[in-house]
Amino acid sequence: MLFSGLAFTLVSFLSISSPDIYFLLFYRFVQGIGSAGLGGSIRAVVSDCFSGLSFKRAITLITTSWALGPIIGPFVGGYLETFFHWKMNFYVYGGYSLFITLYVALLFKETNKAKQLFNPINILKNITQILTHPIFIICTIAASLLYATFVIFNIVAPFLIQTTLNYSALEYGYIALVMGAAYFLGNFLNQFFIKKCSIENIAIIAGITALIISAVLLIIGLTFPISLYVIIVPTIFIFIASGLM
Repeated sequence: MLFSGLAFTLVSFLSISSPDIYFLLFYRFVQGIGSAGLGGSIRAVVSDCFSGLSFKRAITLITTSWALGPIIGPFVGGYLETFFHWKMNFYVYGGYSLFITLYVALLFKETNKAKQLFNPINILKNITQILTHPIFIICTIAASLLYATFVIFNIVAPFLIQTTLNYSALEYGYIALVMGAAYFLGNFLNQFFIKKCSIENIAIIAGITALIISAVLLIIGLTFPISLYVIIVPTIFIFIASGLM
């Protein structure tokens, strides 16, 4: 966590003085590695500290915060870009990650109470067992596709909303915030239904719902002229279903 936090902090400040787009993309790539390192470690900490229903709720909250990042980010970034400069986003990145790194260094305590000697053979055996487990494979694919929903939206939506429909970065930020609220609603529904239904039934219902709405979105997109409502309204319900799953 310390290494990931330091790497993220360093390249955040380096991004401010990028000489060209290629350096900026490289720094952003390293940012992604640092972010993934922190995210993966936090999930391991959750599995150390919680079990049973408490673990399900805790991992849902972690997943919610992880997915809300790229949704709330454009809202905050839109204000920073409008009232300051695009570089201000990276000052905020650097300051925020520096705070996390200092917290880990000074206050965080190791949660793994079952430490083992470093054994590459055992590690390889465990990794192989995990990567060949059918439930793990299915859940990994599902989680990747769900997160890809937010990533794709944040890649495509700015071009459609800002470039094609001529909305400002600040207005797009508000739209992204609505998407985040929709996903959060889905997670809230998950917290409610997980007490009454099985995880399998929740996933099946949410998946079928998202599939139907995606088909509707495709039909509407091919039939009607592009507009903000054509993009946003079906996507809101897709995000709700994604949050529920």
